[in-house]
Amino acid sequence: RGLWTAEELCGWMGEERVLEEMFERNSHVEVFRSAEGVVRFISGSGTPPLQKRLVDLLWTVSTGAHPSLQSAAHALLLIIAREGRGPHVLDDLLGRIEALGPAGLCKETAGHLMQVSVSMMNLLESAKDGARFDGMRLLFRSVLAEGAFSAEVHDVCQTTLHMLVHWDCSSGIQHELFAACLSNLKTHTSPLPSILLMDAFQMQNPVVGKRKSEEGFETFGACTVEHLLAVFLEDTDHFARSRRSDTEQLPTPRTLSTPRTSSSSSSIARIDDATATRRRLEFLSTVLRASNLVLTPAQTDQLWAAGETLAVAPCQCDQVVVQWFRTQVQVGRLLPL
Repeated sequence: RGLWTAEELCGWMGEERVLEEMFERNSHVEVFRSAEGVVRFISGSGTPPLQKRLVDLLWTVSTGAHPSLQSAAHALLLIIAREGRGPHVLDDLLGRIEALGPAGLCKETAGHLMQVSVSMMNLLESAKDGARFDGMRLLFRSVLAEGAFSAEVHDVCQTTLHMLVHWDCSSGIQHELFAACLSNLKTHTSPLPSILLMDAFQMQNPVVGKRKSEEGFETFGACTVEHLLAVFLEDTDHFARSRRSDTEQLPTPRTLSTPRTSSSSSSIARIDDATATRRRLEFLSTVLRASNLVLTPAQTDQLWAAGETLAVAPCQCDQVVVQWFRTQVQVGRLLPL
């Protein structure tokens, strides 16, 4: 007979348990390294059952084998995430990453999540929402869980999300994400990652920090800029009061050489209060500048009061606030004190 079709070849591989022979019974790093062609074929042209079996086997190795085999399995999973042509195989891999939870993410699985997110947006072009953006939604939830994993992993997730929101194919989820950020500010839930994402929306290239040249602050119809400003100032007041409350409950005073963090481990993705205050004020500067707004006297008093509340904590937050006020007076964004 003539050449087999892709479906016939996949059927034979399933009947003969070829994948089990390669990745289960004869697990060796060299076998994994030479299997790229097989993985590419199954990812792009394989039947759903064979694709699922491939992910099953590689995922098992990546989470429980010798470190060298784990690394080789992750490399093959990355090929599936990058080149998978069936929504089921991408959804299967995404489900496994999600099941790990934020605390279970590592640098490799965060990389898989990045590639799955890109592949799902590119592959499912006919879907304006739904499964097409499931990868980005998981990235967003992971970024909000900033204290659950290492700073390195959090940075991968956050940088990827900030990059993807600028892609033309992500326009269908921009309003959803911005509205979720606004809701987080209203409920004081993960406010800083939400602020940073809203700030990233205003950039032409967030990876290098290049901002858009045109005027206007983009909210994607989620709210008016004036409403956002009011919500932001209220959340900043809440941030200041919570920091003061935490400081007053400390058993011993801290020094300037040991700024407050939310975790004693430097490997956890937490930002100290002075940096958080600075990033908040940088965002406020963007809002005012892009929208050509000036703080009202009442808003100025509200922000100044938050700065006074932060002054009780020896983490240089108050100095950050004072310097910001001086700069804004110079550029005319608020009336002189």
